[in-house]
Amino acid sequence: IRGIPMLYYGTETALQGGAEPDNRRDMNWGANPDIRTYVQKLLTIRKRSAALRRGRQLEMWQDDAIFAYLRQTSDAEAIVALNNDWRRQEREVPLRAECRLRDGEQLIDQLTGERVTVQNRRVQVKLEGKQARIFLPAR
Repeated sequence: IRGIPMLYYGTETALQGGAEPDNRRDMNWGANPDIRTYVQKLLTIRKRSAALRRGRQLEMWQDDAIFAYLRQTSDAEAIVALNNDWRRQEREVPLRAECRLRDGEQLIDQLTGERVTVQNRRVQVKLEGKQARIFLPAR
């Protein structure tokens, strides 16, 4: 989503908190290493993609469960899909007219390594509950 990523103290380890005195607990760097690794992976993906860092954001799909958007610069594109439901979801997301991806072109989900192919100017997106997918062209 647009803007500079904002990580509040403890986000990278799923630190619980709230009002005083719970809002300033000691940081436990060993807690929730899976979440810390996931956040590091997201930051690495963002660093590698000009589209994710600087691209304009164009909505592609929105319903009660799924939000998908295109991030685009003059020479880079990325498609991000987010599932806000706990249930598995699947959508056939149409590409926007501005999108330069072509039929037959493969996209790689940077989080799972899974490949999808653009067909009929659409991308078939499958998401587990609360899953995010970040697709970059395989070029």
